[in-house]
Amino acid sequence: MDDSNEQDYMHHAYEALSDGDFNQAQVFFKQAIRVNSANEDAWLGLAKTYPGDPERARKCYENVLKINPLNAEASELLAALGDAPADSYETSASPSPAAEPAPAAEALRSSAAPSAGARTTYGGPDVPAPKGIEGAPEKLNADYGVDFVRRLLRSMVSVLSGQGDGSADLPTSWWNAVLTVVLVGLVSGLCIAIAGMRFRSFLTIVTIVTVPLLTIVMSVIAVGAGAFLSHWYLKTYRDGAASLLDHTMTFVRVWAPASSVFAVITLISGLTRDYVMTLTGFLQSFSFNANGLGLIFLIISIAVTVYAALLLHRHWGRIYPGVGGRGLWIAW
Repeated sequence: MDDSNEQDYMHHAYEALSDGDFNQAQVFFKQAIRVNSANEDAWLGLAKTYPGDPERARKCYENVLKINPLNAEASELLAALGDAPADSYETSASPSPAAEPAPAAEALRSSAAPSAGARTTYGGPDVPAPKGIEGAPEKLNADYGVDFVRRLLRSMVSVLSGQGDGSADLPTSWWNAVLTVVLVGLVSGLCIAIAGMRFRSFLTIVTIVTVPLLTIVMSVIAVGAGAFLSHWYLKTYRDGAASLLDHTMTFVRVWAPASSVFAVITLISGLTRDYVMTLTGFLQSFSFNANGLGLIFLIISIAVTVYAALLLHRHWGRIYPGVGGRGLWIAW
């Protein structure tokens, strides 16, 4: 990661904070801190994403003061927290009638609270998000899903075009990694199921449900095992210092667009099966005609695999600056 990535993370973090999207702001602030742990502005901003959790905010302010003991804002806001337990901390923007809050405490709430008219939560029916996964929102709904898909698509375009590593749109977190694998696995499963429906219509209902579920499970296992083993190799035999999270997220960002291309190929190939020429048929006929889509898909698949390998090698090279090229190829 370089300074431009850090600045991008901070920019997106402040945007999310101003919109009242504390969960997304936390992810971006943590990304900036991952790049530069001495970024006091990132620690200060992260503290403001915990308006209802004074203990976490306190730790962030303490980190700011470790970096810069003269940071007046962190000193004032830390002093405003005092020694009050978490359950007695007032999270409402309206002061209690019994006592007016101290100016510093009011400043903490006003700086962390969203501006008037800002989106504080995603609309629509909400369901609780899984607990204990870094970067997960508090609740899930259709609007969050649409927003995530948009960010995922932008990340894919960035990766495939070579314009970046996709982290500006899809920050590094276990939640983003898991959700990406699940969504891409779902799309791949649906493509496989639809491609097979034409020839197994009596299994349509079963296929459309079970195939995507099985594909999701297989995707999670394959990506998880691949990322874990390659990280283990680089850490054990090549002295790689990157964390498992950074390694896995890099793996996922490249795997997602490549798998999406394969899913589309599978869908088209299945729906045009009457017009497909397999490689075996091509070799036996010693000719090629306009209906030889099977060979075209094979060439595209090989090209995508090679390009994905090159992308992964390059992006792993960024997080493993001291590891030689051969080691990265072996890990892949």
